[in-house]
Amino acid sequence: MVPYFFLSLLIKVCLAQSKGKGSAYSEYETFPAPEKLTGNPCISRETCGDCITADPECAWCSQEDFTQDGSRRCDYTGNLRGRCADDHIVMPGQGMQKLKIKN
Repeated sequence: MVPYFFLSLLIKVCLAQSKGKGSAYSEYETFPAPEKLTGNPCISRETCGDCITADPECAWCSQEDFTQDGSRRCDYTGNLRGRCADDHIVMPGQGMQKLKIKN
């Protein structure tokens, strides 16, 4: 059994780290943008136009129910394949159509 002294010391160390003393970011710092963490310039894009102009490898999934599982519409083409129907993947160089919204 762990002596009480060591257990209380362990708890104090854990609490100190959770308050930012042992963390890479303090509670007031912002975290890096997703593309800086992953090296993927696509994943932070929120519109089709921004997506397909961000990088030649970025593509946009126009599939209506695509984001239900938390997937990002903009990603590398290879990452979208298999998760998005091929006929809904918009890539740079493809023609774009203006769609009319049904009410």
